[in-house]
Amino acid sequence: MKAIAVRPRTRSTAALPCRLPTTTTEATLVYRVDVSHSDIVLSVEKLAKTFVKPFTGKKVAAVRGISFEVKRGDIFGFLGPNGAGKTTTIKMLTGLIFPTSGKATIFGQAAPSPDAMGKVGFLPENPYVYPYLTPREFVSLAGRLNGMSGKK
Repeated sequence: MKAIAVRPRTRSTAALPCRLPTTTTEATLVYRVDVSHSDIVLSVEKLAKTFVKPFTGKKVAAVRGISFEVKRGDIFGFLGPNGAGKTTTIKMLTGLIFPTSGKATIFGQAAPSPDAMGKVGFLPENPYVYPYLTPREFVSLAGRLNGMSGKK
């Protein structure tokens, strides 16, 4: 598969390719833009997810041992064709599904620990909202579920 990447425009640095995932089935490009910081904010090691199809019991590997790191200040792109495992990987990082194997850390905390997730924003493809709540009530509920008081 041929991959084409467009360099992000920045004022001070050029885009530099960083270590790509080690799986051969993923068409993923990762670009590191700001290399002046050394803090790793996201580390993924050999993360894998296998689903079992209902009725047939057939195993389907959605993600096969993907590994990468993102440092503080990086601009990170997660690209690939449909079915490559992008959404599955993000769901594993956010705790919506559990990996079959491998591990990930966010800000040095095991993903998806409450401490790590408190520092991460995530908007899913199809966000679920409660239809009987006003937007203000929904935001207030989400804040309270994440430990914020009504004053924040």
